[in-house]
Amino acid sequence: MTVAFAGFPPAHTCEGGNSSPRISIKGLDADSLVIMVFNTSVREGASCCTWLIWNIPAMETIPAVIPHGKIARTPVSALQGINLAGEIGYTGRPCPLSGQTFRYLLPGLWP
Repeated sequence: MTVAFAGFPPAHTCEGGNSSPRISIKGLDADSLVIMVFNTSVREGASCCTWLIWNIPAMETIPAVIPHGKIARTPVSALQGINLAGEIGYTGRPCPLSGQTFRYLLPGLWP
């Protein structure tokens, strides 16, 4: 399985709309999906998870802009957990300091 995700456009960061990104997955062989996105640049507290979403029906493209809330019904049905900002759903926060960049990791999806 490979994942095609080139980067974070401003719409998905603290500098833009702070909305969840579209994620494309190739070679999918599953009944449902879990996505955990980690900000490996943040070392505050016990967790650096920026998004935890599960029970996503198997699909090659996870749509963008999934609303916050424990139960997502549109644009896809799924459950979401608490992110490092203490919110339920995706967060593009915290923002990197001036001159810094953040690196995000989707564990288990990279070859």
